[in-house]
Amino acid sequence: MNQSIKKAVILAAGRGARLDRLNSPKPLVKVGGRPLILWIIKHLEEAGVLDITIVVGERNREVVHALTGHKDIKASIRFIEAPAGDSTSLARSVALLGGHINEPFYLAMADLVFENNPFVAFSGVESQALVDTDASRAARSGARARAIAGSAGRIIAAGHELTDGAWQTGIYVLNPAFLHLLNTDGDKLNSLDEALVKYGTRKPVVAVPLPSGDWYDVNTPAIHVRAELLARRLLNQEKTTRSSSKTQRSLDIAYTFLRQRILKTHIVVEQGILARLAELQLIPESHLRSSHFIITDSTVDALYGERVQRGLSARGAIVHKLVVAPGETTKNIHMYAQLADEIFSRGLDKNSIIISLGGGVINNIAGFLASTLYRGIGLIHIPTTSMAQVDAAIDFKQAVDASFGKNLFGSYYAAQTIVIDPTVLLSLPQRNLYDGFAESIKHALTQDTSFLRFLSENANRMHDINVLEEIVRRTLALKVPLLNGDTADDYNEMLPQYGHSVAHAVEHLSGYELLHGEAVAVGMCVVAEIARLMGVASQEIVEAHYRICEQYHLPTRVPGDISPEDVCATIRYDKHYLWGRPHMALVVEPGKCWDEDGTYGLPVDSELVKEAVRVNQSRKVNF
Repeated sequence: MNQSIKKAVILAAGRGARLDRLNSPKPLVKVGGRPLILWIIKHLEEAGVLDITIVVGERNREVVHALTGHKDIKASIRFIEAPAGDSTSLARSVALLGGHINEPFYLAMADLVFENNPFVAFSGVESQALVDTDASRAARSGARARAIAGSAGRIIAAGHELTDGAWQTGIYVLNPAFLHLLNTDGDKLNSLDEALVKYGTRKPVVAVPLPSGDWYDVNTPAIHVRAELLARRLLNQEKTTRSSSKTQRSLDIAYTFLRQRILKTHIVVEQGILARLAELQLIPESHLRSSHFIITDSTVDALYGERVQRGLSARGAIVHKLVVAPGETTKNIHMYAQLADEIFSRGLDKNSIIISLGGGVINNIAGFLASTLYRGIGLIHIPTTSMAQVDAAIDFKQAVDASFGKNLFGSYYAAQTIVIDPTVLLSLPQRNLYDGFAESIKHALTQDTSFLRFLSENANRMHDINVLEEIVRRTLALKVPLLNGDTADDYNEMLPQYGHSVAHAVEHLSGYELLHGEAVAVGMCVVAEIARLMGVASQEIVEAHYRICEQYHLPTRVPGDISPEDVCATIRYDKHYLWGRPHMALVVEPGKCWDEDGTYGLPVDSELVKEAVRVNQSRKVNF
């Protein structure tokens, strides 16, 4: 440790928009259960630094509030606020320190996670930059800037545009003279890299190699996942070190109680039924005096909101309508809490019913609300997208998302009724219509060759309401028996999940630019490649996957900016990741999955997944 340096500066003005769909300020994005910035603070404290200045920018009040008086921080913390518009310029942020620091200091970025303390590498008080000379480790870190060192290790070039040199780790030792340079020449400098190089022409900035251990510059969802896995590994090591060697005895059970509950849902499929809701007894007579709640999004509300509210209210029911923003980013625990507060404020009792009006996002968040408020109230689904009509609403699974992936908060709960009107599909944009039918393709590939043939023959008839209804009905005919069956049966569990372990990873890593069905199409194609690589499926079966997905204008390749390694890392969050490997269903021929003595969730080696992704990404796009 460099005991002569007692002060440090952390730059914490970033937004982290791609990291956390719950929209935390970047320094507060959680890694290993604690704010990202706390990782650097703890390393600094271990290095003997107890005087830390933090430069804050975006949503600074949240950052200051979260860190002020934090129970795990021993150092004295001071905050400097970057002026509006300066939060993206590291050079301007550092320039703010002029007049506050008059001795050598550490400079660190707030978005770094290190396996080992990086500050042990420094010695002396001369200007230094910690760099990673291990190309493989640095490439995995997510770092984007490099530095080139000349004679005596002096940095002569630095920046994101360099293709050679060592990776910068975002950790430096600097002197007050560097701050003077920024304050006198700052207007002429475009970046911190440029400032370092210019300063190095006056006083050397020496490149110091990073010691052993992994590290991550957390800027994307993929790197966030890697950092989280590192944090879990470190936590497990700590637990192992602290674990007791005492022998434990089994529990002496005094009593056991058991209650069985039947989950049952009725499905109605009828063209034009949304225009006839006033004729139906969806809300029971005994529940009319209670408050009921339609959950929908602004897009669906403009099309059907008033019609559905008027139809449900026609018999005297009290029906409130709560409208949220459309899209996957709405389906999170914060929105759940906001909606719950709004529902309670308008009056709720055990006879209240929540009605979801929309696609899968709305179905899921409304279902999770119904399953948890008063430990369960009434639930009706009115799905308005193809995805919801064939898949999202047709299940007992209710859930919202967390920052590390989809559906991580959830429950099993039954809607009393699902009302499907196929005519609403005619109002969908083509992309959204085809997106949902990826789930229909899934059932055809895994269960029914005749349905697969029907889908192929009718792919160009999406304007025909009778074809749309037939797709919905035939998909339900295949899915409902899986829901009726024993949940412990591997066939019932794994077939609906076909392609989904890869799909959820790709969907998350895309920043949710891919729709769910689009990600499922990609996932099925990758899993088809896995089956071929394992020798259980022919190339003809693989081509059948690509061909049917392309007929429905669905993407079939993992996006090029998502690496095979990142797919494998993110798959670890899938609930079917067991004993260090993902478990997947594999199609061996149309309508049939590979099984081993009734086991359909088969372990797949991560290296095989990586190879399948590489093969998939190398294919030519045909549309």
